[in-house]
Amino acid sequence: MLIFTWLVTFTIIVVDVMTMLLTGINGAAAVSKCCKEGLLSRNTAFWMGIAQFVYCVDVVCAVALVCTIVGQEHALKQSYNTGNMSIVQTEKDGVE
Repeated sequence: MLIFTWLVTFTIIVVDVMTMLLTGINGAAAVSKCCKEGLLSRNTAFWMGIAQFVYCVDVVCAVALVCTIVGQEHALKQSYNTGNMSIVQTEKDGVE
């Protein structure tokens, strides 16, 4: 009976590590892309990237990341609609 207990325990550990790595890689890629686009600072991106590999913290960081990005996109759309375009937007559109 002891042999099966070790086998089940090892299998559960392997599955747990695989799921955390796979979800962590996806989360870290999203954080990296947001940092490259200037939506997150390097320090925030670093800590959010690390947190993507921590059990339960990855969910909280993913929700915080989505709220941050949606909030910035909403503010960007509002500034565009009101005519208050920032320097980044004008350079991107080729208008100075």
